[in-house]
Amino acid sequence: MRHFNYTALFLAPLFLLAVQAARAADPTAFMSTGNGEFGTLDLSTAVFTDIGSMGQTGAGLGVYGDTLYTSSYKNTTGTVYTVNTATAALTPLATSSIDFYDFGSTLNGLYAFDTQLNLYSINPTTGVPTLLGPTGAPFSSWYGLSTNSGTLYMTSGTNLYELNTTTGYSTLVGGTGGTQYGALITVDGSLYAGEVSPANGVDILNPSTGAATLGPPLTGVNSNIYGLALPVPEPASLTVLGLGTIGVLARRRR
Repeated sequence: MRHFNYTALFLAPLFLLAVQAARAADPTAFMSTGNGEFGTLDLSTAVFTDIGSMGQTGAGLGVYGDTLYTSSYKNTTGTVYTVNTATAALTPLATSSIDFYDFGSTLNGLYAFDTQLNLYSINPTTGVPTLLGPTGAPFSSWYGLSTNSGTLYMTSGTNLYELNTTTGYSTLVGGTGGTQYGALITVDGSLYAGEVSPANGVDILNPSTGAATLGPPLTGVNSNIYGLALPVPEPASLTVLGLGTIGVLARRRR
């Protein structure tokens, strides 16, 4: 005779809360730099831990499913790559004549814009870009594209924009207050931004106004932040947490 597992019903919500707490306590992202370094970045402390060299400068990072992507930076070959997160090695998917300037993603798509600030969607299987349209954002010396949000954010100079992922067009959110960024990532509702001017660091942007709250300076690498994306799979701390909870449930069930 089967018995309903009331213990599992009670502990499952507690496990989900514990997972959420672990994520919030230690937000960590993959990071790429202007010198081609690849590693992880603690978003709370801005400490970079090196994994390896990508062999070239990537134009940012993007995530689709369980795969990490990048593209060549300001190179007329316009190559889209997958990134080996254990070694930093790149595997080419497709080439084009597009001069990619930045690369990013939403929760359900890959995107990049070129040196003329035209936005493209990227096919995650083939790497082939499809033109969506001009962003209409002003030209600047620094740009950033976001990951891990339903909204695609872009920084151009000292302003934050939202990009329409159907037409490519940008809508101004507001000014950052004078700082410029090379990459953006949303984690637990916070929009983290890799500051590249006037210094290297990790700030938080208000997604409603664009205003920046300055954070710690970048340490562990002497380069600019070009890409930020969430690690895949989950951090080891969450795996241990999950196994522990599953073990408790199993013992209670027996």
